[in-house]
Formats: sequence, C-alpha cells, structure tokens
Amino acid sequence: MNAAYSKILFATMFLGLSINAWATPPLSETVYYDDEFPLVGCGDFDVRVLATTRERQTLFFDKEGNEVRLRIALHVSDAIYYNSSNPDLYIQQGASGTGENLMIMIDLKTGTERYSGAPYRITIPGVGPLYIEAGHWTWDGENFVSKGVFMFPEEGTGSALCDALSP
Repeated sequence: MNAAYSKILFATMFLGLSINAWATPPLSETVYYDDEFPLVGCGDFDVRVLATTRERQTLFFDKEGNEVRLRIALHVSDAIYYNSSNPDLYIQQGASGTGENLMIMIDLKTGTERYSGAPYRITIPGVGPLYIEAGHWTWDGENFVSKGVFMFPEEGTGSALCDALSP
C-alpha cells in the first residue's frame, strides 16, 4: 500500500469515526421577563420582590441525539424588594448590573437537580450586605443537600428585611 493511499484511508476512517462520535449540538434560548413574588411575611405586610430576569436555557444531547441535560442560567439585573402594604418603602438591587445569579443543571435521565449561585443577594441600607442564599445545593427528588452560605429568612435575614421596610 502506498503512502498516499494509506493517508486517504486513515483520513476517511478518522472522519467516519469522528462523525459518529459527534453529539447533536446544544439548543439554546434566551428570554427576558419580570417576575413578582412574596419573599418574607412580616406580620402586617409581606416583603415582595419584583425582579427583571434574563433566563438562558441550554438543552444538551448525547451522541444518539437523546436529551440528557438542561442548563438554566438566571441573571437578575434589577430587583426591588418592597413592603406590600406601602410600596413606596423599597430596597432596589442590581440596577448597577451586579444582580443575582443562579445556575441550575438538571440531569434529564436521573432527574437530579444541581443549583449554584447567589439567587438572592441583598444590601440593606444602614445594615450592609446580606445574603439570603449563596452556595451549591442538590435535589434528587427526595433529598436536599446543601453546601455553602445560607441565611434564610427564618434565621434573621427576614427580620432584617422586615425592619428595613417597616413604616
């Protein structure tokens, strides 16, 4: 076998094997929306959040073309935490572009969900930076495992928000 023929044969075999190993490219979509929801109950009022969010979903496939993983990246570019009884009392976050961020990875075969980031990050005037959630956590449909810094409302963050937004 001459050298030119063996190079062509090798290139053809390599290309054929490479094509079979390539997975379907990921599909991505980005949407922007405003979301509003209650965060903390403060007796006479609730602390509510109005957030402007960019959500990018990316769907990944295996080499057979089956959906295997979904990644959801959330970036809140502006969030207003306000008193539900008196919306003039509010704290605005993220308008400078820092915002809150959350990455969610979902294994579509096992259903396991992995979260990481700081979905709620608040600075209270006169108090300073205050994080409600930051770190990594996993949900497998039955068990919740967390690693990181978590200061949920029932541990003091909520009372600080209630105090900051009280009339």
